[in-house]
Amino acid sequence: MTLDEADRPHDLTVTVLNADGRILVTYRPAEPSIEDVPEAAKPLPEPQELRTNEQLYLAGLHLEQYRHATFEPESYYLEGLKRDPSDIRINVAYGTLQLRRGLFAEAEGHFRAAVKSLTWRNPNPYDGEALYQLGFALKMQGKAKEAFAALYKSTWSAAWQDAGYFTLAQIAASKGVYGEALALVERSIVRNARNFKARHLKAALLRRLGRAGEAADYAAETLALDVADFGSANERILALAEAGDAAGSAASREELLRLMRGDAHNYLNLASDYAYAGLLEEAIDVLRRIAADAGTTAYPMVHYTLGYLYETAGDGALALKHREAGRASSPDYCFPNSLFDLLVLESAVRADAADDKANYYLGNWLYDKKRHLDAVAAWEASRASNGDFPTVHRNLALAYFNKLGDAERALASLERAYALREEDARVLYELDQLYKKLGYAPERRFESLAARKTLVDKRDDLYLEYVTLLNAMGRHDEALAALEARRFHPWEGGEGEGDRPACAGARRIGEARAGREALRSRDRPPAGRPRLPGQSGRRQAGGRAGEQRLLLPGTRL
Repeated sequence: MTLDEADRPHDLTVTVLNADGRILVTYRPAEPSIEDVPEAAKPLPEPQELRTNEQLYLAGLHLEQYRHATFEPESYYLEGLKRDPSDIRINVAYGTLQLRRGLFAEAEGHFRAAVKSLTWRNPNPYDGEALYQLGFALKMQGKAKEAFAALYKSTWSAAWQDAGYFTLAQIAASKGVYGEALALVERSIVRNARNFKARHLKAALLRRLGRAGEAADYAAETLALDVADFGSANERILALAEAGDAAGSAASREELLRLMRGDAHNYLNLASDYAYAGLLEEAIDVLRRIAADAGTTAYPMVHYTLGYLYETAGDGALALKHREAGRASSPDYCFPNSLFDLLVLESAVRADAADDKANYYLGNWLYDKKRHLDAVAAWEASRASNGDFPTVHRNLALAYFNKLGDAERALASLERAYALREEDARVLYELDQLYKKLGYAPERRFESLAARKTLVDKRDDLYLEYVTLLNAMGRHDEALAALEARRFHPWEGGEGEGDRPACAGARRIGEARAGREALRSRDRPPAGRPRLPGQSGRRQAGGRAGEQRLLLPGTRL
C-alpha cells in the first residue's frame, strides 16, 4: 500500500474484519493537539474550614481511597459527627473505618446511630448498608442472634442481598443448620452468580448434606469460571473423596497444591473462609497440609491459627501445642493484617498474656490500623515477657518518638534494639536519625558511624549520612571522594539525596567543576529519581516546618 506524502497518521483508519466481514476492531490515531494542563491538586482544607457535612463526608472518603500520608479521614468524620451526630453517611463511613480497625463495639454504636436515622419514618430503609455493617460488626463480636436479624433486614435492599444472604448463610452454617444455610447462600448467588466465596460455601454445604456428587459437579462448574478459586478446588477434592473417586480426588489435590505454591497466606485465607462459616474440620485440614503437627516449621500465623481453630473446636491441648510452636517460629516477614488474624492473636493473648510473640504480632497489627496506643501496650507486654527481642524495642522506639513525643524512651529503646543486634544496618541508620533529631553534634555521630564503617557500606541512605557528616565537619574532599567511590541505587523516598552532599561539598570548597562531575556520576546512574529531559539537577532541601518525626525512608510502621 502506497501512501501520499500528505497523509498523516490521524487521516488513516485500520479496520480488522473476520471471514464473514464483521468488524472486529477499528483504530484511528488521535490528531495531535495541545492538551490543557489540568489544574494542580489542592490540599484539603482543615475539617473545621469545610462548610457542609457533605464536604466532610467526601473528604474523608477521598482520604480513605487514596491513603493520604499526612491527612487522616477520621478528622473529617469526627468534625461531621460533632455537627450532626445523627448523620447517616458519616456514621456509616466512620463505623466502617472502625470496623476495619477491629473496633467492633465502637463501630456497632455508629451503625446503630445510622439505622436510627434511617428508620425515623421508614422501617424498611432505601439503602441497607448500615444494617449490613451493623450485622457484620455484631457477628464479629459473637452476637449471632442480633447479627442475623440486622443482616436479614439489610436484604430488603437489592444492593445488599449478595453480601447479606452470604453472611447469613455463614451464621446458619456455624450453627450446623446446613439446609437453611444452603437456601440462604443460593439467594446470594442469585444476586451475584460470580460471588466465588458464596459458590465455595454452597459446594461445602452440599457435601455436608451428603450430596457429594452435586458438590463435586458444582465445584467443577465454578472452576470453569475461575481455575484459581482455591475454595472450590478444595471442595472438589473433598467431594470426590466422599463420592469414592480416590484417584480423581488425589489428582485434584496435586493440582491445588501446585496452584497454592506452598504460600502460607493462601492457606490462611482459605482456612479463614471455612472458619467464618464454622467449618472447623475443613479449616484445620487445610492448614495441616503445610503444618502437619506442632513440630512442623511453618509461618508463625499458621500455628497460631491452628491454635485458635483447635481451641474453638474444644481441643485445648492441641491449641496449646500449636501456640507454643507459633511462639517459637521465626518472626521474620510475619505481618498479620486481616480481621481474622486479629481474632487469632487476641485469642492467643487471652490464653497466655505472657506470650511475647503473640503480643508482638498483635502490636504490629494494631499499629498498622493506626491504633497506636493499643499497639504500644501490646509491644510493652511483649517486651515484659522477653526483653531480648530487638525488633520489639525498635518498634517501641518509633512509636514513642513519632506518636507519643517521648524522646527519652525512644532513645533507650532504639539503643537497646541495636545493642541486641549490632549487625543490623537498618537499625543503625534509624539510631543515627534519632541522634540527628535529638541534636547530637556531627562529630559524635560521625565517630559512631566510622567505628561501624562496614555496616555503613551496606546501605545507601546510611552511607549518605556518613558523607553528609564529612561535609558538616568541613572534610569536603573526603566527602566528594566517598561519593565518587560508590555506585548508588534509586530508592523510594530518597530521590536526589545523592546530589545534596555533592553540591554542598562543591560549594564550600569552590570546586564547581568537581561538583558537576559528581552529579553527572560518569559511569553510574544518579541516586534517586531518573532525571527528565530539561529538568534541572539542582534541588532544594525541603521538609515540613516544625516536623519532629523520626523519618525512616523505606520503613513501614
